[in-house]
Amino acid sequence: MAHSLPAELMRQVFLCLKVDHCSNPSSTLPQTLGVCKLWRQIGWEVLYSDISVTEFKLAKLAESSPSARMLTRTLSINISCNDLKYANPCHEALNVASIDLRLNEDAWTAIHTIPRIVRDMVQLESFSLVIPTYPPQNKTRCRAVHSAIPYILKALPNSVKHLEIDTIDACFQYCPPLQPHFCPLLRERMPSLSNLRLRLPRLCGQLFQRCYFEHFHDPEDASRRGIMECTVLINTVNPDVEGTDFREYLTLGRSEGLANDCLVVLVQTAQSAIYNGRCQEPPRLSFFTRRRGASEGPVFSAFNELAVMPTVKTLRYPYREIPDQDGAFLRYRELDGSQGEAWGPWNALTDMFEGQVWVETMEGYRVPSVYLKQNLRFKQSVAKSTLLLKRRRTGAAAKGTLFSKEKAEGRLLLRVQETSRFQPHIVIRESTRKELDQATNADMPNPGPDEGDNEDLKDLVTLAPEDEA
Repeated sequence: MAHSLPAELMRQVFLCLKVDHCSNPSSTLPQTLGVCKLWRQIGWEVLYSDISVTEFKLAKLAESSPSARMLTRTLSINISCNDLKYANPCHEALNVASIDLRLNEDAWTAIHTIPRIVRDMVQLESFSLVIPTYPPQNKTRCRAVHSAIPYILKALPNSVKHLEIDTIDACFQYCPPLQPHFCPLLRERMPSLSNLRLRLPRLCGQLFQRCYFEHFHDPEDASRRGIMECTVLINTVNPDVEGTDFREYLTLGRSEGLANDCLVVLVQTAQSAIYNGRCQEPPRLSFFTRRRGASEGPVFSAFNELAVMPTVKTLRYPYREIPDQDGAFLRYRELDGSQGEAWGPWNALTDMFEGQVWVETMEGYRVPSVYLKQNLRFKQSVAKSTLLLKRRRTGAAAKGTLFSKEKAEGRLLLRVQETSRFQPHIVIRESTRKELDQATNADMPNPGPDEGDNEDLKDLVTLAPEDEA
């Protein structure tokens, strides 16, 4: 009788059971799948084709059904500090230093078990590793992930075509000169990938070319010329970026004030490596950083995209943080070149100015958007709501001096700026006709917007339920 049930009905049942199984893995459900061939075929595919779990749940899931990992096609691991066991769980304020001193053996073991598990996922196509950007900042957890990444990269099967590592707020150490680290491993894997998204606090030039001691008289260097199919996005918003080689490591040092200069050097290293044939040419290679402007007035902060491929340019996306809210207002550029604007949390805006190459579904799967569209098993998956507002689509009512001036002028005063050089910078809005007239009457050689006018965005937008998307 079991085999007479409609296949689509069984699929929906197993999808519901999957939520409970991933949250509390056990051997009971896999044993139930042995009732008949149909249950086994549908159930195993639903349960193990796409997995989104924490490092702890992944270890339990692999233990409950060791052979099932060979069916996994996408794996999204969300390193969770909520699963860590502290000595005083009821302590009101967790101290980072005290957490660091109490090495959590369970967390360390679970994280370092990941390489052994993914090694057997012979059909794995997409892998995502994310450390959430919320406190408390656990140094022990960060060190465990940092030390495990090289082993994970070595263990990933050759079937992996999409790779994401998002640990932007992790307190990683600098790439040690003359010592093994994960940048060379990422470089060697890059030609076999279709999408690579990195949000790492520490990177070095070995991501694109071998260091002097590696490629000196290396006969394989000439064979690295050509074109690869990997879209590479490197986001360094917030943290420092390491220098590119041993000499720059000694020259630039570890000063946080030099972080932006180091990024430009890293971008130039990538450009040089491609030009000299030490790195294959990707269809898209972009670096993202930001420059902070004023909290009011005509000077706006900007996310900067330093594009190396397909054309060399810097795009500056102006934004301003919304007071008393965890988010910001952003002006961005649509695919057709038109100007758009959005309000939302940082993670949503990050995906926006990156071009929404990667998305997260309601089930927690982190995959490239093109992969989501190509695979029919995701036809019922929905991208996670991020409360992101787009004026072009929702017509949300914006308030503030900036918008009043733009309405009076009949044009946008704040736009995405583009330059043909690697030059990250802030964005200054365009002057109004009144400001230009005042500057002309005052005989000012370089008229600019009035800095004395407070362009407050406190009442930037009023969110209505029907506007949330």
